[in-house]
Amino acid sequence: MNLLIKIATLTWLSLMTIAPVLAGDSDEELRHEISFLAKKLLDKSGGDSVTIEQPAYMKPFIGICSDVSRRGVKLTCITPGANASKAGLKTGDLITSINGIEMSTSSSRESENAFYGITKTMKTGDELVMKLVRKGEKRTITAIVGDIGQPAYTLTVSKK
Repeated sequence: MNLLIKIATLTWLSLMTIAPVLAGDSDEELRHEISFLAKKLLDKSGGDSVTIEQPAYMKPFIGICSDVSRRGVKLTCITPGANASKAGLKTGDLITSINGIEMSTSSSRESENAFYGITKTMKTGDELVMKLVRKGEKRTITAIVGDIGQPAYTLTVSKK
């Protein structure tokens, strides 16, 4: 069981690194990133194959893509129909604080820690009060965290 937790953690961290690839790079780059992840999974398992089974579940979801920097959280895409869109968030908005926690800090690392700290702990139904800048104008927008279903899957990685 401990091995599965390590593999799941590695999978999560690796998926965070390939998110930019998923957002628009080529199929070839995506294959390379997935191959790299598969090798790491096999190396961690110590065997010739590893299988991960994930049951279906619901997770908190607001519907944004973002680029975090020391200036704040720039929204790079908004999922149509998701709660971010319903609240009035727009691509290009620069979020400077969420629920009173500053996203605009002295370093990109601090901004990332603040933003990902909030996203890791948010729950469906939570209210996010965001101060932001849109086209030079300061605004405050409140969005309610929704949820999104993740399907069950089985992932098997094996050496040839």
